[in-house]
Amino acid sequence: MKGLKSYHGPWALALLFVIGGLLGSIAGELLGDRFPQIMKSISVGINPPTTINLSVMSVTLGFTLKINIATVLGFFLAYIIYRKL
Repeated sequence: MKGLKSYHGPWALALLFVIGGLLGSIAGELLGDRFPQIMKSISVGINPPTTINLSVMSVTLGFTLKINIATVLGFFLAYIIYRKL
């Protein structure tokens, strides 16, 4: 359509990476029994979470990212889809 532009912003890429990572992780969990090498993963993050106690309130900061081969494939497919948009 003439006059409509596709938007390739960073939020679209981030959303596609989250969706691709989730779908890749789900596929890895489903196929893990049949292909055990897919389930080999690494965990990156803050473990255990850091807690800051200010006596009035407490703030807990932490995250863990678990990446396996299927997740990386999901990221790759998300990037390909982003380039096609």
